[in-house]
Amino acid sequence: MSGHSDLEACTNTELCLRPLMRRAFGLFWDHRALLLSAQVTLLLILVLGNQLLTVGGNLLLGPFVLGFYKISLRIARNEQTDLSDLLSGFEFFLPAFVANILIHLIAFVASFFLVIPGLLVLLTYCTTYFFILEKNLGFWDAMEASRAMVWGNFKRWLAVGLMFGIVNLAGLLCLGVGLLFTLPITHLLITLAYEEEIKARNSIAE
Repeated sequence: MSGHSDLEACTNTELCLRPLMRRAFGLFWDHRALLLSAQVTLLLILVLGNQLLTVGGNLLLGPFVLGFYKISLRIARNEQTDLSDLLSGFEFFLPAFVANILIHLIAFVASFFLVIPGLLVLLTYCTTYFFILEKNLGFWDAMEASRAMVWGNFKRWLAVGLMFGIVNLAGLLCLGVGLLFTLPITHLLITLAYEEEIKARNSIAE
């Protein structure tokens, strides 16, 4: 795929937004049935959990989001995956659960003063789940690893954040239904950006 070769040609300091977006949309289209099923399942669990357990959906959100990122990561790496991977986040239940609570709590407090700081918090910790999944880090170490990655190349990640912000705004404007499509694309964008960073770090280490 030409988008894949474009990504490999990018360096850690380049934005590479066009091939990133092109590949994210391509991967979404190629795996749309799985990704839409995972997104609908995630939303149903959140809604039903909140209905039955008041805050139950929010309590379960962290592990399921981690499972969604595992699906996205396997898709990005051209590895076999299916809907059952959505449950894999429960292998890391405690760090995923606490990280989700802390990230949204910090973002809420920051948004209490201004919306932009809250969004920057979410961007800062957007790769947290990958470090839990791949490095088996605790919630705080994973959050710190995410912060170091994002702020170590902040210009690039800010551009990525603006990109998925625009994508989700478009989904929101489509009566909110569009979010079923744009949220999986957002996960893929973050996943591909993370993959670029890891490849760049490995090439420097070599």
